[in-house]
Amino acid sequence: MSFPLFVGDGVILLSLQDFQKSYSPVFERCCFGYGQIAYISSSTFGCCHQQLILGSSHGQGDDSDATLVKVWGKLLGANIQDAASAELYEPEQLARQIIAKSTVVKRIGFIGLGAMGFGMATHLLKSNFCVVGYDVYKPTLTRFVNAGGLIGNSPAETSKDVDVLVVMLERRLQSRGLKLVDAPVSGGVKRASEGTLTIMASGTDEALTCTGSVLSALSEKLYVIRGGCGAGSGVKMINQLLAGVHIASGAEAMALGARLGLNTRMLFDFVKNSGGTSWMFENRVPHMLDNDYTPYSALDIFVKDLGIVTRESSSLKVPLHIATVAHQLFLAGSAAGWGRQDDAGVVKVYETLTGVKVEGKLPVLKKEVVLQSLPPEWPLDPIDDIHRLNQSNSKTLVVLDDDPTGTQTVHDIEVLTEWSVESLVEKLRKKPKCFFILTNSRSLSSEKASALIKDICGNLSVAAKSVENIDYTVVLRGDSTLRDAVVSLLGEMDAWIICPFFLQGGRYTIKDIHYVADSDWLVPAGDTEFARDASFGYKSSNLREWVEEKTRGRIPASSVSSISINLLREGGPDAVCDTLCNLQKLMQQVNATWLQN
Repeated sequence: MSFPLFVGDGVILLSLQDFQKSYSPVFERCCFGYGQIAYISSSTFGCCHQQLILGSSHGQGDDSDATLVKVWGKLLGANIQDAASAELYEPEQLARQIIAKSTVVKRIGFIGLGAMGFGMATHLLKSNFCVVGYDVYKPTLTRFVNAGGLIGNSPAETSKDVDVLVVMLERRLQSRGLKLVDAPVSGGVKRASEGTLTIMASGTDEALTCTGSVLSALSEKLYVIRGGCGAGSGVKMINQLLAGVHIASGAEAMALGARLGLNTRMLFDFVKNSGGTSWMFENRVPHMLDNDYTPYSALDIFVKDLGIVTRESSSLKVPLHIATVAHQLFLAGSAAGWGRQDDAGVVKVYETLTGVKVEGKLPVLKKEVVLQSLPPEWPLDPIDDIHRLNQSNSKTLVVLDDDPTGTQTVHDIEVLTEWSVESLVEKLRKKPKCFFILTNSRSLSSEKASALIKDICGNLSVAAKSVENIDYTVVLRGDSTLRDAVVSLLGEMDAWIICPFFLQGGRYTIKDIHYVADSDWLVPAGDTEFARDASFGYKSSNLREWVEEKTRGRIPASSVSSISINLLREGGPDAVCDTLCNLQKLMQQVNATWLQN
């Protein structure tokens, strides 16, 4: 819903009293109950409603809603019109002037190689700067060296003999004679690594001239803000205030829409093309509709940023009703354990309080249309390469089969139905290429299945030590794509590959959503009878979320990566190999449903 508190330019578009009247019935229904929408929490909306009442009570009720700013001017002793009439300048033009006369920079120190810092530092390397990096997390330093950077063993060593030092510094260090530039950034991790950030820089002309080439290399939009060191952070603070409020109010609006029984995807399309939209609404609500909280920007960032906003406003004696409520909503989300998820996850606060789901129901797809939209299969058949690798591999393949289905599909492979150390020693001494162990664990609970597999693997380890020159690989073969027993057995590995391939059973994975073919249609797996299985039921059709669901949150969806059908068919085995080898330690899900061989 729209909160046009500052609308028009001297034209009365809607009086404050009219606004108050139009908001009051909705607010009352949200707070006091009306049919099926009783007790919807509407914190941000309530603050806006109270501000409209405030404007009306100060005798501004017949004026444009834009005149609410007059009330704030009276309360705070500030005049926005006077502030707007201050000396005008072009921040981008100032930036171009600074860059044009910037000094040559050869060596840069970079302290702090987190998600943003690493991307920025590696982009500087690509821009032919010599960069010395430092971070407390040692694996990050290894990655930085592999990217071509140098590392320091301490902040002091990193800052030695550099032309520019990039680091978070406190303003009091200005008194030590340092040339400080306050340069908050906006744009996220991806744009940091691409050098396309928006940077708001402030400082003395001398300091800006010394750092101009570095700021230019990191940014697509560079603004120089007058007012000395700290002015840039002021601009960023206002931006974050609005961004956080827009995300929180978007979550609130979509939760109310869901409670009203509206189709949330249709609601999003309507608002997106109406006056109530914002950039944050259009960017974050799709995450809510897809129930996808991969952290492009973590919720905890707004706990931090809005915390800075509210503390600064408190020191300046400026009440921020709406921003403070938004901050509390993000705090609630963080307290619930969602802090490392995407900031759109603040909608879960409303979902938890009200029992509604904002997530838009996944569509049923026309099978023929989907198949025709796919790229052609990879032209080279890898089966010969697989055979050659198998022949040169000296490891014995030990397949743990949870029911007889798997053993019925192979031939000339021996099957063990018991797994004593003696039986395993006898089998391993024959140096077979492969053998099955029938565990019959399909009907067991996750806990009992885990204990059984651990027992078998323990015996296998003991047996292997009794046989010379033997090495083996264990494969867990489940009889169905979506069984929690497999995930419950996952141990500490560099990566686990989940490959839900079952063409004959009509299983397809499209953009991480697992579908089941029903005649000519593809139905999301979470909406089928398989999801309602008494022993192996699940809610999530999205395989990333399915992993999180089945591991009870131990492996969050945000740590699951995926390989798309486009990569499989257009990039081939080499592209898949490169992707797998460049992953950090995480659960790896491969959407290989379409792979025929």
